[in-house]
Amino acid sequence: MHFKYRAYDQQGNLTTGVLEGTDEPTVISLLGDKDLLVVSIKQVKFKAPRKVKSKIKIPLAVLSPFTRQLATMLRAGLPLMRCLESIGRQTRHRKLRIVVNDLAQAVESGTSFSDAMNLFPHVFSSVYIAMVKAGESGGLLAEVLDRTSGYLEMNLRLRQRVRSAMMYPIIVSVLGLGICIFMITTIIPVFVDIFQEFEHKLPLPTLILIDVSTWVRLHLVTCLVTGIATVLAVRSLRRTRAGTQLWDRLKLRIPVCGPLASKIAFSRFARTLASMLHSGVPVLKALAIAGTAVNNVELEAAIQRVGDDIEHGATIFDAMNNRKKFPDMMLTMVAAGEETGAVDELLGQVADHYDGEIDTTLSGLTSLLEPILILFLGVVVGGVVIAMFLPIFRMTDAIQF
Repeated sequence: MHFKYRAYDQQGNLTTGVLEGTDEPTVISLLGDKDLLVVSIKQVKFKAPRKVKSKIKIPLAVLSPFTRQLATMLRAGLPLMRCLESIGRQTRHRKLRIVVNDLAQAVESGTSFSDAMNLFPHVFSSVYIAMVKAGESGGLLAEVLDRTSGYLEMNLRLRQRVRSAMMYPIIVSVLGLGICIFMITTIIPVFVDIFQEFEHKLPLPTLILIDVSTWVRLHLVTCLVTGIATVLAVRSLRRTRAGTQLWDRLKLRIPVCGPLASKIAFSRFARTLASMLHSGVPVLKALAIAGTAVNNVELEAAIQRVGDDIEHGATIFDAMNNRKKFPDMMLTMVAAGEETGAVDELLGQVADHYDGEIDTTLSGLTSLLEPILILFLGVVVGGVVIAMFLPIFRMTDAIQF
């Protein structure tokens, strides 16, 4: 049975939620164990979500402020329904308004907040739902939502740092390629017509450039079609299980980029696991969900085997150490956390450490790529320009003599 309650915490803040139990005294006892003073409690009829609205997606930049606002309103003592209705009226984001209004309707009909989130699997991740469910069970929904918002904000900052670091080399490479194609297909043919009016023998670099220009203009469409087909084929291959396993395995072994990908994966794993353990999610369920957060099939399989070892009686440190996939620093912190009973706090420090290393690595890569790209573009574009003007320089020298 499910019971909707209103209770005061130790700070005197009014909190509301839905808790599962056999009867009212059991639920009151569970809330009392959480140092909550029950004001009112009533049984509600549980209704499972009927329809999954999987097409709706909301970016982290919108979902994180929503979570923070909801946590703030709940901490102020407002009932969950009133919070959702208020946010639904105030938000300007059309898709978020749809999501919030549907959540409010589901909660009003008796569905728990965490179960109502299953209506939108592409909006609320398994990590988000698990943390909210743990918060509902413990009567600490506001605190858990506040922690979830921080988790989303850290993920958003990590994603933005990686994207901003990759944006510069991508833009410069695309512009350089576009300039080269424009010169080869448009400008060089004009110079070829001028060169044909002279009887002087053209230099070797110019002849090579003319041959390249001719070949590119004849096969440009073929090259574009081949390139697009290759990209689509690779994307289709990555959607298969074998292709995903191959890509994830190679991604961790590519020089320079491999260590960065590993740090990003372990940062996500440590922060996700720390957030869920701190929210009261059972360790086996937390490991299973944290494994999906690393976005790497090879590491996810290793994390699943860690969960299997723990289920058979191993400690977290022993299970992770047996897999030979986790860095020494993480193993050391986990061992210390198990001794002190603060695994979640030390895993959070591990995530902060890797975030700092990611920033340093990205800054170093950006500083290294800038001169390399400038040098590359200078050599390519400068080589094309010199090859085009070299015959003119030679003809000018011949006229002067």
